[in-house]
Amino acid sequence: MTQSHGPSHCSSDDRWVTPITKTRPTGRVFELASCSLVNEGHLFQLRLDKNKLDNTWGCVMKFGFIGAGVVAQTLAKHLLLHGHEVMLSNSRGPETLWELVSSLGAGAKSGTPSEAAEQDYVILSVGWSQVPAALSMVPDWTGRVIIDATNRFDNMDSLGDLSEVNSSEIVAQYAPGARVIKAFNTVPMQWIQDYTEKKPKTVLFVSGDDSPTKQVFLEIWEGIGFACIDLGSLSHGGSLQQIGGPLAGLNLNLLEKFIV
Repeated sequence: MTQSHGPSHCSSDDRWVTPITKTRPTGRVFELASCSLVNEGHLFQLRLDKNKLDNTWGCVMKFGFIGAGVVAQTLAKHLLLHGHEVMLSNSRGPETLWELVSSLGAGAKSGTPSEAAEQDYVILSVGWSQVPAALSMVPDWTGRVIIDATNRFDNMDSLGDLSEVNSSEIVAQYAPGARVIKAFNTVPMQWIQDYTEKKPKTVLFVSGDDSPTKQVFLEIWEGIGFACIDLGSLSHGGSLQQIGGPLAGLNLNLLEKFIV
């Protein structure tokens, strides 16, 4: 992204505009009118595509994936259909993903894990045993947002002491300084491969400690068509979501919501 310290404007429109701001996630200010993003005192411009205004903010959000299997491909398709951009990565190099990203269409590209980690959100979608190696490919996780979509099954190495922490807290230990959100692990991907507007509102459980960052994430996926439920902290919610927890593997669709 290009840094600038002056006023911002949408790259698809040369006119300056009056910013309308939303302060979230933590450390970031989203200017809805100008589609710019402030992070740690620096201004980064985000591209506005006028043909893609059905996402949450009216601005393109960028998702990086570490891992390029079924989880990454399924979630990427949902994001692309709602105007966001995705970058897929693996351990073998971007060139091994060229055919895949070409099949996904406009808005998709491949990169290295470090490049994927530069995106607004980083979805970790590798096998549990690959977690340490995958996270080690990014030298510094400070301030980055990881969406942990992994699952640790009983026959797998724990990678840490699970007697006092859950699997996502172990992920956080391998990415010091990152803001970790647990999501997508309770839903088999074959349940959410309907990409039409008439798809069921599948319940998506989410947990994490950074509430503003988590709120933006929830609103993005609500806009895509999921029914998002915030379970609270990573410690509490992550334990409910992980394999063996009471919410793992439940096929729940929102039919009706009573608003008090």
